[in-house]
Amino acid sequence: MITLYQMTIKEFEIQLALGSLSDSDRLKLADNPNTPKEVLTKLSEDKDNYVRRRVASNPNTSEKILIKLSKDEDIWSRYWVARNPNTPKKVLEKLLENGDKDVKYWVARNPNTPKKVLEKLLENGDKDVKYWASQTLKEKRK
Repeated sequence: MITLYQMTIKEFEIQLALGSLSDSDRLKLADNPNTPKEVLTKLSEDKDNYVRRRVASNPNTSEKILIKLSKDEDIWSRYWVARNPNTPKKVLEKLLENGDKDVKYWVARNPNTPKKVLEKLLENGDKDVKYWASQTLKEKRK
């Protein structure tokens, strides 16, 4: 018997098409850092916001999918993209245009955020965003 984590991409696609993967199975796959990028790509299109959020937080998620999820209708998926240390710098910068305080907070904490963006966040009105922007800048200067 093939376990959830031993499926090939083809087997995964068949199981997904047949509807035989439970919500719990899809969440476990989306959360597992060993899940292949191809499976994460498929899961990034899942109708369930929770699955897309887990894909956005997964360290194995490709840049291409992080870019796509940074535009997701679900704000929490965008939070998780902002938190993912593999999120491209340009995406982190673009996420700030959203104006959401929590997205700014996670961009400020992301070690991949460019210095110029962190310096801009120091001018933000929110004390938590300012604090984390200054902490991340300090880490970059070490």
